[in-house]
Amino acid sequence: MSIEEQMRHRLQQTAADMKCPDDLYERVWASSGKHIPKRLSRKEAARRGRIYRKPVVALIVAAALFLIVVASGFVSPVMAKSLKSIPLVNGIFKLAGDLGLKTAAEKGLTEEVHYSDSHDGITVNVKEVMYDGIRAVVAIQREAPGTESYFHGNYRGADGTIVVEPEGTKAVLRNVKLYANGEALNQTLDDPANPSPERGAVTWVDGGNADSVLINFMELSKPGQELPKLPESFGLTLELTLSGVEEVYTIEVPVKKNTNNVVVSPEISKEYDGIQITLVKAELSPISTKITLAAKAADHESAEYTGLGAGGELSKIQYELFDEQGQMLGQLSSQGEYRQKAPVLYQDLIYEPFASTPRQFTIRPYLYVFKDGKASGEFKLDEHGMPLKNYIKELEMTVQVP
Repeated sequence: MSIEEQMRHRLQQTAADMKCPDDLYERVWASSGKHIPKRLSRKEAARRGRIYRKPVVALIVAAALFLIVVASGFVSPVMAKSLKSIPLVNGIFKLAGDLGLKTAAEKGLTEEVHYSDSHDGITVNVKEVMYDGIRAVVAIQREAPGTESYFHGNYRGADGTIVVEPEGTKAVLRNVKLYANGEALNQTLDDPANPSPERGAVTWVDGGNADSVLINFMELSKPGQELPKLPESFGLTLELTLSGVEEVYTIEVPVKKNTNNVVVSPEISKEYDGIQITLVKAELSPISTKITLAAKAADHESAEYTGLGAGGELSKIQYELFDEQGQMLGQLSSQGEYRQKAPVLYQDLIYEPFASTPRQFTIRPYLYVFKDGKASGEFKLDEHGMPLKNYIKELEMTVQVP
């Protein structure tokens, strides 16, 4: 089903659910100037978006499209840009897939800022910052008149497939370096020999439209290593490389932690089938939940041993997090560090926030099941078409929160 058909279908459903006139969706659709044609340039979309500023029409379109987005959970890049031009739906970032950031915006835990840098007629603006002691997120917006590329570098096409901007496309974000009070936080592809120890992982995701990106930094725990932890407030420097622009964009932003976190360090361990998993620490904020685990394989010298602690099975174990009502929290990201000398695999797992501070939570390890009993390859699917999981009950942990 095309985007146009999806929108038309959603409008019909909304009109029916609200017991509105049967022709409501036709009037909304007509007033939008046939909102998403087959091929519509971003310039033309922006020009048409200004047509909707008449109060009554804007109200109808905004309300209808808001319901579409909330109901479907899908925002195409063209729709996202148009939605931001409509009053009442200006908080498109709140509708991104990250529940923690949505919660932060609703609770006033983000800070709106205005910092920028410009080169070759292209400006990058820092619009919003969030730091909860677990991760730092920076919303950046590109101003590139006449540029049709997607700032993030890829987007979802009308058929649902991911389309990647080709090499040489101008004004696409290609590299990010971060510094806290002048000290490097991450190594990058163009600087592998950086002598500074890597203090965390940097990723960036689509910010909701063609010109927006969310930059995420998650600090590595590195248990047993004396690396300085980020302070509660610091100066964050972003060095951004855009394709087709020779100069590097440099923007400095003050960052301040704005949450009171709950930290649990129980050092709970479970052992089963040649493997030991230890919960080193859990940190809970209103925006994120961070679980730090250490997984260690038992010393089995027998070549016939094939348990969980053998070979590469250690890194294949995945983890789900549940609250005390049995509701699973969505996982946002993960990163790990394998120390050969120990040997031990440390993992930092970031999940969505708990609705409120729980009395306890549960960590459930599992392995994916592959077809034909293989150790990797194509997933075996359950009756719902989802990858089949083999939960390891013996390694499950229920943790009390003081």
